[in-house]
Amino acid sequence: TRESCGFTSESCGFTRYRRIVMVFGGIGVTPGLSVMEEMTRNPKGAVKVDCLLILRDRHVLDQTPIGEQLNRIHNTTDPGDDTPAVVCKIHAFLTRHKRAHSKKWDYNFTFSAGRPSDLTKLIKQISEDDTVEPADTLVFMCGPPAVVELAEKAARAHGYQVHMEIFEL
Repeated sequence: TRESCGFTSESCGFTRYRRIVMVFGGIGVTPGLSVMEEMTRNPKGAVKVDCLLILRDRHVLDQTPIGEQLNRIHNTTDPGDDTPAVVCKIHAFLTRHKRAHSKKWDYNFTFSAGRPSDLTKLIKQISEDDTVEPADTLVFMCGPPAVVELAEKAARAHGYQVHMEIFEL
């Protein structure tokens, strides 16, 4: 039997939603990715997941297992049978980069240089591309207070449900 610390997609209530927007930054990246991996391994229904990931720089991806994890999770597609699927789209913001990368990187998700300037606009754009109602959309935030507060404000402005995990030292 699998032991659980209580921080799973099911215990967080993610299985109730059809669209999940995840916003991870700083120390919140590792637990957030764990939840995303669990959702793709054990889907409870068809779910669309968009992840906005805020990282310092590319070295976080290259020198840790995070880049490999993201490649496994990004664009998980419907297997085409009756198996429930979680479709994930990931976009990373590299806050210490001044411009978008010009070389081909070994990652299959997208990047932007700098901090996300308007989380409200980004969260709204993500959810505008389908017919999922605000009540069926959860914005899950995991990270330092500054990241979580910005994402919470954006989510509430659009009537989305909110789940927060704040990490402080």
